[in-house]
Amino acid sequence: MSDTQSTHTTSPRKLITPLNTLAVIAVLAVLYFAQSLLIPLVFSLLVALLLNPLVSRLKQAHVPRIISSVTLLTVLLTPVVWLGAELAEQRSG
Repeated sequence: MSDTQSTHTTSPRKLITPLNTLAVIAVLAVLYFAQSLLIPLVFSLLVALLLNPLVSRLKQAHVPRIISSVTLLTVLLTPVVWLGAELAEQRSG
């Protein structure tokens, strides 16, 4: 046996697992620190996706897109605001 062939090199496969682990940790850290921005963004995208079919139907009925969007958001948010006001009133007095 030759001692020149026993050089210690790290194979690329042995580096993949630690690098993947570091990448996952980095992504999770970024998501954790960006949650105050990402949660409202994801919620607004979800609302937009859910309301899009209704807005499209109203547009087919020749209602302008902005009017149908504002109307649907008003109909959606009115009970939420009312419930929040009722709960705040009960808590304060």
